[in-house]
Amino acid sequence: MNNVLASYFNPQQTIILVAVSIVGVILIILNIVLAIIFHRRGERKLFSKLLQQQRELYLKQLADMRSNPEFSEDTTPYKPFFNMGSAPVESAPQEQPLEEPEDLVIVDEEQDIVDEVIIDGKVVRYNKSFTARLIQATDELKSRYSELKNYILAYKGVKNKISWKKEAFRLGRNTLAVFVIRGKTLCLCLALDPKQFENTKYKVNDLSIRSPKSKTPCLYRITNDRRVKYAKDLIDMLLIEDYQAERLERALEDYTLPYETTEALIARDLIRIVGTPVEKVSIEEQKEDSIPENEPEEIAEEPAESETEEEFDEEKEVIEETIVNGIVVRYNKSFIARLSQGTEELNSRYSDLKNYILSFKGVKSRISWKKEAFRQGRNPLATFVVRGKSLCLCLALDPKQFEDTKYKVKDLSIRSPKSKTPCLYRITNDRRVKYAKELINLLFEEKYHLTFIEKEIENFAIPYASTEELIERDLIRVVGNDVEVVDVPVEETMTEPSEQAETVEASSIENNAETAETIEKEAETVDEVVLYEPTPMEEVEDEVLESETALPEVFLEDEEAEIVEEIKVNGQTVRYNRSFLAAVAQTTDTIKKRYSDIKNYLLSYKNIKCRTNWKRETFSLGKESLACFVIRNQTLCLCLALDPKRFENTKFKVIDLSLYSSRSKMPCMYRISNVHRVEYAKELIDILLQELNVSTINNKPENYVMPYETTEKLIARGLIRVSVDTKEK
Repeated sequence: MNNVLASYFNPQQTIILVAVSIVGVILIILNIVLAIIFHRRGERKLFSKLLQQQRELYLKQLADMRSNPEFSEDTTPYKPFFNMGSAPVESAPQEQPLEEPEDLVIVDEEQDIVDEVIIDGKVVRYNKSFTARLIQATDELKSRYSELKNYILAYKGVKNKISWKKEAFRLGRNTLAVFVIRGKTLCLCLALDPKQFENTKYKVNDLSIRSPKSKTPCLYRITNDRRVKYAKDLIDMLLIEDYQAERLERALEDYTLPYETTEALIARDLIRIVGTPVEKVSIEEQKEDSIPENEPEEIAEEPAESETEEEFDEEKEVIEETIVNGIVVRYNKSFIARLSQGTEELNSRYSDLKNYILSFKGVKSRISWKKEAFRQGRNPLATFVVRGKSLCLCLALDPKQFEDTKYKVKDLSIRSPKSKTPCLYRITNDRRVKYAKELINLLFEEKYHLTFIEKEIENFAIPYASTEELIERDLIRVVGNDVEVVDVPVEETMTEPSEQAETVEASSIENNAETAETIEKEAETVDEVVLYEPTPMEEVEDEVLESETALPEVFLEDEEAEIVEEIKVNGQTVRYNRSFLAAVAQTTDTIKKRYSDIKNYLLSYKNIKCRTNWKRETFSLGKESLACFVIRNQTLCLCLALDPKRFENTKFKVIDLSLYSSRSKMPCMYRISNVHRVEYAKELIDILLQELNVSTINNKPENYVMPYETTEKLIARGLIRVSVDTKEK
């Protein structure tokens, strides 16, 4: 080959020829690269133009929807953009708005709701009509009611009729919808199948579970303006798709009713007094002693209370919050302290029942921090606890035998299967004292064959003592690092005449509606402290109960979720977005110690690194996230990269976050609510890291307990973000 080239070209010409060939190849490659670049640039410009046109069409469609309520979404002029042949445009999935948790007790629209209030020490029961509830409702509820009523009556042929319990809308003989008011919430019941809305943005309740004959089984709570819009969607779905009703142009009317006092509504027969009328009672709303109850007139006993509060058992400690001079103080009150600061009626009923129980031969009592227990030998018979301002009696009876009887008891075994006294009965009035004695007779005489002996009546009522005195006597303990300074003014409770009078303590608890429920779960596994022991009794250690009850939905949020607290101050909504570090700094000392212990345990494994961000603290091995700490409702939670299903029916009571969020990378959540669970958490950590063949190292434990800081300081450090909604309700 070289000879051939040498025969035609001299060495200088050969070098030039090779150089020209290389340059030619480089130019060809450069042209190809430039062609690809300009082609892609042209595609981007084209799709930018298409997206801009699509945006303009979206804005036009939105303007049409605002100007014309009958605008149909079927006319979608932007559809051709999704069907073009060139490079498909991937549309991001539309994010559904989040709905608040459904904590409403399902109540049939046909049922009466009877309210109890205490006036001058006497119980008065009011049966309020639908009209009366509407008159004494908030302005927001009235406005939403008027808007939805106008919307329903705009359909041709729809008529409405207001009865005592509800307002019904009919088309001919067909019942379409019903308005009822439950508590302070407007509810719309529709003749739709609730099952078709499962896993949709419409969070409805199925009334057919409780009342199979209900004609309007689909209950939807109207709690905010967004739900008003969704309610209209449901109304359209019912009237247009099912009944092909025609919507007419109709002038809007104002269906809001002016506020009237209870006395005026009784005079108009819109509120009826249930039972024997109280003589010379000024009909003025005072603080209610009990939540609304469903009470049929043919039964003299109150039925089971609507459980808007979380069920409790007698083993749980309850933490109360109050505001003192602008400072949040958390109190852990003993049983004696609660009795001391209880009402005279509560102490009188307690003394009466205690005398009755101790009149049975061989029954002894023992008072601990949480409760007063009555035993015969080693057999637990009964327990007194105080919840809120109600005296509760827990008995060693089967609650199921009292279903559909006048004894409206609660079954604590649903929450705590190990409870020895699962039959809870609330002593809310003198009639219930009588029924409680009948239950005591049933247990003591028929089950244990104990003999009743007449004894001299003693006064077991505890004299009133101030909070300061009880703290000095160690009957009330202050929880956490003293106090928390509130950086915003305390909300002044502004109530209508028809609303209950709120105390300063209640307003502080409102800011943390779920705090008390969660701190109840932190009952420690220590022996009870005996404060008062009138008779000798064998010491019996309390059992640690692993409760398996329905959790607040905040525990079902994955590790990526931000938890925002809201409080209302002078008509404004103040939102606190607390970082993980802020939550740890302001939690209890007990939780801080558990956090420090488990963090040291995690870091005792080789090559485990930790990193703290706004929402959580994550522990990783290389690039793989293995565990993280989050705080939910003042409870320390450990999320692990384990399959929760493998721990079903084991001592590890984990929560499967993958059922509620597909994005969770660490779906196995374990709540560290007591010292036993600290050890179980370490076992879970061992399972995870030993499966990955990670070895342990001897690290010196460090103290990760963070000192307490006030909210003001944490806001200044940027660890709490504050936003204020200035829109007044």
